[in-house]
Amino acid sequence: MTRPNKIFQDTTSYNLTIEKKDYEELKKFSTKESNTYNMQVSIADLIRTSVKLYLEDLRIEYGKEKGHTDSDRTTKWWYGIVVAKLSAVRIGIQDKEFVKRGHNIDYRVWVTCFVAKTQKACIDWLRDNMVMLDKRSQKYSVNVNQYKESIG
Repeated sequence: MTRPNKIFQDTTSYNLTIEKKDYEELKKFSTKESNTYNMQVSIADLIRTSVKLYLEDLRIEYGKEKGHTDSDRTTKWWYGIVVAKLSAVRIGIQDKEFVKRGHNIDYRVWVTCFVAKTQKACIDWLRDNMVMLDKRSQKYSVNVNQYKESIG
């Protein structure tokens, strides 16, 4: 049986050498993602997704240097996966009180939000949930001095 075609664009093959511990970790996450979303998610899928995210960040970073400010997009989708750059505080990774007291700052992290078998399903989900994603992608910030004065 041949492998199903997951990439509907022109492709090229590349041999990749990585540390065994990274491979084993990818293998664990691949199994978890497959079980969670009830569809096969290979190590190659995880690597391709990571490359896409990294390339997008590089485009944004180098675009800033050249004076291009296209947008710091916070939501992306491809091949049946929707990922979003969400506030660590707003999704519960980081404690809001640490940020309020000035001990820490909020940061945004890429999170898989939705997985489907078709791109159309991803687009539909994204359209229905864009307001929620926009709210959760805004960095949490407070005026630390005002907060400290208010709690005395």
